[in-house]
Order: sequence, then structure tokens, then C-alpha cells
Amino acid sequence: MSRHTRVIAASIALGTGLVAGCDTGSRCTVATIAEAYEIYSPIVFTVLPEVLPKTVPGLAVNLGVFTVDTLAKYVIEHKVKPNRTWLLIEQTIQGQRKTTVFEIGTGRELKVTMNVDGQELRQFAFYVKERQFRVVIPEHSTTRVSVTDVSGGDGVARHGKVDQNLAGTRDLETAKVFRHQLGQADPPEARAGDIRAKSFTASMDLVNGAKAARFTGKGRPTIAACRSLPGAAWTNKFQDYDSKDKNLAWCIMTGSGHYGMATPDTSDGKGVFYLLWVQPGLPAPAVAPTPEKDIEIC
Repeated sequence: MSRHTRVIAASIALGTGLVAGCDTGSRCTVATIAEAYEIYSPIVFTVLPEVLPKTVPGLAVNLGVFTVDTLAKYVIEHKVKPNRTWLLIEQTIQGQRKTTVFEIGTGRELKVTMNVDGQELRQFAFYVKERQFRVVIPEHSTTRVSVTDVSGGDGVARHGKVDQNLAGTRDLETAKVFRHQLGQADPPEARAGDIRAKSFTASMDLVNGAKAARFTGKGRPTIAACRSLPGAAWTNKFQDYDSKDKNLAWCIMTGSGHYGMATPDTSDGKGVFYLLWVQPGLPAPAVAPTPEKDIEIC
């Protein structure tokens, strides 16, 4: 494909046998899934004419800016690290083709989309074996490049962790925490919470109509799988919370009826990671482009 050919398309996916951090044909390590959801969020680069894009702190590392010759040498001498992906953004700077290389720290299956002057295009190559995306920016164009998680179509609206020593009740939709005083009744506003964790105990309960169900199916829980679980599977306890099973996962349903998943924090065994999927009344958070002040000017 000519690098100047514009083709209408939505996205292109990277990776074979990598679906949300799982090995094909085996059960997911759901703790890894929860940790990945905890640290990974969409990356959006706004690429301006004659301006080099800047990395998003904590999400991608800028490995440098290369000309055609120096890039070829760099690619030969260096390899993409395991569970990482390179994003190569090629553009024209003062009449010379230059490529900015970013390293994204995730082994998850990704997709890249680009919007050039308001038109969504596919204009890049991708290399599965080397785990590289090469995006070509048209000359004199303002382009938005988005790197997002394929995630099997189940978008994530909220995510976080409930600590075992919370000493309160957390509302999963808003992440608000309603603190409890030892020996006193829960405050009235705590009725909006979903998970209650007491001080100096190992118990975590679901309250105010929230429920959890141990997931025993293949792979990781999906919103469809959780919705299909029978009513008898749901309780106000995280079943087998104290077990050492690293594949442990639960479907969760908040008091407001929103579905999600939870996994134990295997790093210290004190709490659960959780996420809520995109569903009516719980849209995905908006992703803003990188502010112009954070973009390096050539």
C-alpha cells in the first residue's frame, strides 16, 4: 500500500494468541487480567504538522526520533522486549521523513486507529512477530492516533481496587468510600456502597443488594457470561476468598444492577481488583487528546 493512499477503515489488531493477556487454549490468570486493567488505559497522540508527538507519562516510553537510515539500524540492533509493543509514528519534519518510536508496556491485544483532518483512516503497517505498529502521518495534516485495548468487545467503564483494610463501604460506580467508625452504626450514605470491608478483619462483604458469583467457566469472565449465571450462584460473599487459587475470579453485580468482574490481589492478599463493563447507565470514560502544552515542539 502506498504510504500516501488513504483508505477508510476502523482499526487493525496486533497479536496472535494474545487475547486480553491470556494464552490460547488455557485458562486466564485472572489476577494478571485485573492488574492489566488497573494499569492500562487508552493512549491518544495528537500529531501536529511539523511537531513531534510526546509520550503519555506512565503509558509509553519515547525511545527516540530516527531518520530512515538510523531507524533501520536501530530496529536491527534492538528487539521489542517481551510483553511490549512498539508504536512507530512516521511524519515529515522540515522536509525530512522522521519516525518517533514509542514502547508501550503491555502484552495485551491492541488496536490502532487514526483520524486525519477529521477523517478516520487506515494508513499503517503492522508486524505481528516483531510487535510493531508503523503509522504514516500525511504531510501537512493534523492527526489523532489512538491505541486502545481490543478486550473482546467488553469495554471497561470503571476499575479500581477495594482494600481489605478499607474500614468503610465503596460504591463501585463512583469509587466513593463511606468511612465507618468502630463500634458505631454505618452512616446513612453508606447505603449507596457495594463492598464493605471492616477494620482489622479479613472479611469483605457485598452489601445493599450487590452480589458476587464464583466464575468457573473457561477463560476470563465476560459480561455475557456473568449475565447468564443462575440466580443461585450469586451471594453476598466472595466465595473462596481465602483460597490460594491464582485463577480465582468472580462476576459481580452492583446494587444498581451493573455487571463487572473481580479478582483477588495476589501481591499481598489484601483486597480485590475490580472492573465494571460499559453498559446502559455506565458509559466508558471519555479519553482526551494529549494537551498541546505536553507535545514537544521541533
